[in-house]
Amino acid sequence: MIFENFDDVLKSNKRNKDREFHLLLGNGFSMAYDSEIFSYNALHVFITKFDDKDLLKILDVVKTKNFELIMQQLDTFSVLIQAFWGNPKFRSRVDLASSKLKQSLLSGDVV
Repeated sequence: MIFENFDDVLKSNKRNKDREFHLLLGNGFSMAYDSEIFSYNALHVFITKFDDKDLLKILDVVKTKNFELIMQQLDTFSVLIQAFWGNPKFRSRVDLASSKLKQSLLSGDVV
């Protein structure tokens, strides 16, 4: 996943005038908008409904509902697996779980 800074986005807007753009606001905005939908507790309930064994195991092991922290931990874990010449299939499984979590939170759908 590529993250751009604000200047990158402005440059992209100027280069692609015919392209439709969308604004994604952070958790602070979401919480202010509707905390019953966008709180960590609500997101946790949402993710547990997916019945994805890897995601459910991750949520059980990390003992937090802070999804920013969980995503950071998964990304760090993936890099550590590679750094210590871990099993590539295991790393792919971690990366897939991380991707599923991110995409599910963004789209609101089971990935």
